Amino acid sequence: MITMHTAYTEEIDEPELAVQEILSQLEGKEFGKSSVGILSCTADFLETGVVRALCERVSFDVVGITSLASSTAEEAGLDILTFSVLTSNDVSFATVLTDSLAKVQAESIHSAVSKALAALPGAAS
Repeated sequence: MITMHTAYTEEIDEPELAVQEILSQLEGKEFGKSSVGILSCTADFLETGVVRALCERVSFDVVGITSLASSTAEEAGLDILTFSVLTSNDVSFATVLTDSLAKVQAESIHSAVSKALAALPGAAS
């Protein structure tokens, strides 16, 4: 079983405050043996260091995208960072960075899948 927990912040300018806000929303949630973070935010959160600070504070890999707006079940807006964590005791997660998908998509995707499968603790089922 995979469980998902979601948190958010609108704090763009103070990385530590943003991280504290996100972590406090995740406090008390149960996390499995394997987790991966997924974030969505405007580029401002990258420029001010919020994304870096968050990635440095969690004990699992984080992937994400920049977008013009983000939302959760509670909040939506232009200046919001959403952070979801997929977690499981039964499933392992592996993250990789693809090469550019602008031209040779199939090759880049095949390479990324191969890298991700090699990073797993066992054979994929």
